[in-house]
Amino acid sequence: MRLFKMSVKGWKSGSTPSANRVAAKRGWREGGCAAVAASALVFACWLVIAFAPAGFAGPAMVSRSSVKLISENRGIEPGRPFRLGLLFQMDPGWHIYWVNPGDSGEPPRVVWNMPSGLEAGPIEWPVPVRIEAFTLMTYGYRGQVLLPVVMHPPATLPQGSSVKIAATVGWLVCDGECIPQQARVSIALHVGTGSPNPATHELFEQAQSRLPKALPPGWKASALSEKDDFILVLRCRSLETKAVFFPLEADQIKNAAPQQVQAYGHTLRLALRKSDQLLKLPRILSGVVEFSSKRAFVVHAPVSDASARP
Repeated sequence: MRLFKMSVKGWKSGSTPSANRVAAKRGWREGGCAAVAASALVFACWLVIAFAPAGFAGPAMVSRSSVKLISENRGIEPGRPFRLGLLFQMDPGWHIYWVNPGDSGEPPRVVWNMPSGLEAGPIEWPVPVRIEAFTLMTYGYRGQVLLPVVMHPPATLPQGSSVKIAATVGWLVCDGECIPQQARVSIALHVGTGSPNPATHELFEQAQSRLPKALPPGWKASALSEKDDFILVLRCRSLETKAVFFPLEADQIKNAAPQQVQAYGHTLRLALRKSDQLLKLPRILSGVVEFSSKRAFVVHAPVSDASARP
């Protein structure tokens, strides 16, 4: 079970905002079992404030992080996809969360406000780091991280015009305690050639290098379900000896358990302890595998049941 886990579909909540003032002033303990019910209520209430109409005046919140909306290009070329990015900066020791935060936390969420015809793709998630939270294990980012988003402009944008893109961003920032934060960010871009922006080019290049790739041709991934473990088997074209697995789905593996890695030539076996919350054997074990070389790949490994073998 993930602490703070709750449904945020549609960013709707029927709770009152008063509890958010307590969270903003005091925060709550990250991974603290006594705070589970209260934290869910607080996070729900925060969503009301974070995504309230622009005229709503929410309470002042302790700032441990910030976010900016930046563009890879100086402008927009009609009909040609381009990238924006949510650039998060965290105070030393504080972190935000990956798409699967692990045992506690919530990933950043964004609601876009932009002209009709312009479409935003999903957030692209660089490889996270493992972050211990008491006896739990979470996945996230420290320091600075750029989360890219591919934008799809219509071919009918008038040349020479200006397009304003705005977003409301909500996230949790944690360091022992967790503080819900929100910001409304925007950027105005000229419609023209879409030439690269030298001020942000390196940031996007760094983020691109940390995005997990599809498995190369000839590589294969499979998983065997044993009594207490999943055995993830990777058949590689290169010699790999160390790896770490970040699950894309919650409650499949025990995040805090050590991952045992064995290398046999071009084959790597990772023993992943099953989650105590696992109720049904998954058909696919999905996640990101990062090797010691810092190369990372998305894997979708079909799961076979060892007990069903003759």
